[in-house]
Amino acid sequence: MWKPPAITAVAVLMPETGGWDLIRMVRQNRPSTPVIAISGGGLGVSAELALKISDLVGADAVLPKPVDAHALLNLVRTQLGRAK
Repeated sequence: MWKPPAITAVAVLMPETGGWDLIRMVRQNRPSTPVIAISGGGLGVSAELALKISDLVGADAVLPKPVDAHALLNLVRTQLGRAK
């Protein structure tokens, strides 16, 4: 049986699909699901701006690339703790 994800991590700047659109869809359909936005910039947008926009469209947390595994794990733990 399918279960919705406990957390969503999304690369915000993808060539074919908009990460910001995905964040908005998660917010609309699963508002209690934590969303972590990840970006290193690209497509003419700086990483800093991409992460600021992610925050504005509803990401619970943002993380710059390159992703530090320990930072990501700590962020996931923090966000899952808040979702309970």
